[in-house]
Amino acid sequence: MRIAVLVPNWNGESLLPVCIGALQAQTVTPDEIILIDNNSADQSVSVAKRCCPGIRIIRLNRNFGFGYAVNRGIEASQGDLILLLNNDTRAMPDCLEALRGFFADNPQALFCACKMLNYFNPSLIDGAGDCLTRSGVPYKIGSARPDGAVYSVARKVFGASGGGAAFRRRFFDRVGLFDERFFMYLEDVDLSLRAQLQGVECHYVPAAVIHHMEAQSDPDRAGQGGNPQTPSRTYWITRNRVLLLAKNYPARLLAWYSLRIVGAFWKSFVFHLLRTGYAVPYLRGLWRGLRDISLIRQDRKSIQTSMAISIRDLKRLLEQC
Repeated sequence: MRIAVLVPNWNGESLLPVCIGALQAQTVTPDEIILIDNNSADQSVSVAKRCCPGIRIIRLNRNFGFGYAVNRGIEASQGDLILLLNNDTRAMPDCLEALRGFFADNPQALFCACKMLNYFNPSLIDGAGDCLTRSGVPYKIGSARPDGAVYSVARKVFGASGGGAAFRRRFFDRVGLFDERFFMYLEDVDLSLRAQLQGVECHYVPAAVIHHMEAQSDPDRAGQGGNPQTPSRTYWITRNRVLLLAKNYPARLLAWYSLRIVGAFWKSFVFHLLRTGYAVPYLRGLWRGLRDISLIRQDRKSIQTSMAISIRDLKRLLEQC
């Protein structure tokens, strides 16, 4: 089983030595390490080459966003197993070994979520898989909670964070690639939801451990201290929540959950108005999302007509979160 590791990057020169160094320390050596660089203005490419002379670099001529970069890496890679990592992560030495063992023992499994711990305080969970509520609000399972026995049990979850997810290559043949129109944030939730609609389940593999620095790649991150909320993060998450719902939720679910959905957007607005001060980026994202619904109409039609699970099963899945 050939293993390819993909690391999308934008101006991450300070992060890459940790990320790439951890990949070189794996008990199972990856067959490929590919850095997809979104036209960084810093020394990311030279730092990556210095850290790992055998690394493969895909240099893009501008910042196309997370999904576009990852898709070019998937297309260029040769691995049967593809591990997707954020550049602000550190994979534990036996991470690839655990993933290879999981897929070998579960030949029908197509993708999985790694156990992600807080880089700065590894006793806390960063995410043990993703969940999506009925109102269309995604969240990371166990985020900021103490690690413990409950997060050491393998199980099925809704989806996997793009910061630490592994896929068989044939997953993308069945589900498709990341939606490049999302630019950044929630493209992994969109992919997980599309997978579930196709009857493709996600598995949580607690033995595959990754330490994650939250939101370190955000363009507005500088000067934000420990606060992961930024204007660009607020804008893109809000805009992409609209597209996520408009693209993937069946009309009956949108009707059933309409009050919940409106209430969730209202609560988010109040949160940014009173807590973060980013009410304007929030409203800009909401307006942009509503305007961009026209971009996904054809995809929505295709997704809704090809659903492999019933609306009842989808409803049950969302109500578990």
